[in-house]
Amino acid sequence: MSEPAIRPNETTVPLMPCVSVEETLANDDLQAFRALKSAVRRRGADASPMERAIALCHLVDLATALGEPTDPWLADLRGLELTADDRQRVESELGHLAGLREWLA
Repeated sequence: MSEPAIRPNETTVPLMPCVSVEETLANDDLQAFRALKSAVRRRGADASPMERAIALCHLVDLATALGEPTDPWLADLRGLELTADDRQRVESELGHLAGLREWLA
């Protein structure tokens, strides 16, 4: 089994502004995946591209850990128009994710 995709105290998910990852999603990757999918569907249209990118990167990471398809999340991520500042923010917050640079390509 893979190690948890989201570790405590790493980040908060912008589309879930009142909730930190570690409080809601703890070490349950499936719960995290479901919560993030719901947040993206409900609030994604109102989120900035940077916020959406962070959430989508988490979804790609969780989907990978769960053996779920990553294509829908990667397509959405690659379709975002990120500024250089957006990209830098995403990389600074999520640089620990192994595939991040490839996902943002």
